[in-house]
Amino acid sequence: GTIYHDEFQQRLKSVLKDIKCSNDSFILFIDEIHLIFGDKINQNTNDAADLLKAMLGRDELQCIGATTLDIYKEYIEKDPTFETYFQQIFVEEVSINDCISILHSLKDRYELKFGGMMT
Repeated sequence: GTIYHDEFQQRLKSVLKDIKCSNDSFILFIDEIHLIFGDKINQNTNDAADLLKAMLGRDELQCIGATTLDIYKEYIEKDPTFETYFQQIFVEEVSINDCISILHSLKDRYELKFGGMMT
């Protein structure tokens, strides 16, 4: 809803301002990057998206954004300027067998960290 979108916008703006004031290099990862647009995709009132675009355009920031292909087409492609700052990389879902292998490889670490037993 609006509360979550507004909270996301404020947090992102705060992070971007901190990055801008820093002398360090950053790669920002934004899961569900389409949330920066919210319901305002066709309006010019989106401060967080505009700030992110400006920083990307000035090479002040590198960014990785994650979303689904359908949502990419619905939001990101509708903003050609924003889209130019990203390259699509398709990541397939892992198979059940691969998932089990991954979990088994993490078993010892997870048991130690969470104090449980994984079978």
